[in-house]
Amino acid sequence: MKKDYLITGGLLLVVILLGVFLYVNYGPGNNRVSYNNQETPATSESDDNVTSTPSPDETPASTPTSTPTATADSDSETYNNSDVPQLQSDIHLSDVKEASNGTFNMYLFYGRGCPHCEELIEFLQSLSDQEKAKFNLYTFETWYDNENKALMENVEVELNVNIGGVPFFIIGDQTFSGYGTSMNDDIIAAIDAEYAKTDRYDLGMSLLQNQ
Repeated sequence: MKKDYLITGGLLLVVILLGVFLYVNYGPGNNRVSYNNQETPATSESDDNVTSTPSPDETPASTPTSTPTATADSDSETYNNSDVPQLQSDIHLSDVKEASNGTFNMYLFYGRGCPHCEELIEFLQSLSDQEKAKFNLYTFETWYDNENKALMENVEVELNVNIGGVPFFIIGDQTFSGYGTSMNDDIIAAIDAEYAKTDRYDLGMSLLQNQ
């Protein structure tokens, strides 16, 4: 009988201990349960990697067309029905010739490295051969050539105009300051109008005669 009590007591103790174990490990408030299918949140990118797009007000300004004071070798050239001038010869006002064969002289003042000047030259190059055959283009570099800079100042007096910068060009008695593609039609119209004239004004020849 005593042996039966011991067995029963031992079993009861085992049951109690098992119950305590289950309660401790799997009872309410347990934090040891894992979820193997839990999604990992996406890692957000660092703000340091974000590149902002500048507003128009923050974009670099275009190259100014004011005349620098530095001096260098002179640059000017003339062409008639040819490609864009290389702008590397040493032609000045004294080299201007009277137009012949029905053509007229057109004069362009530019700055070496001026993007608007280059665009204007490219536009003149793109004209048809028929248009380019109507005129002789004389180009005068004014940013680094003091002689041509002085010439442009004389042109201001001769034409009674204010030349604020380059490009500045003269077609007959018409002047154009700056360049944009919106001017293309006006330039072509001025070329055609000057070519159709029988009594033309030639700025270069006028300046030569007044020297």
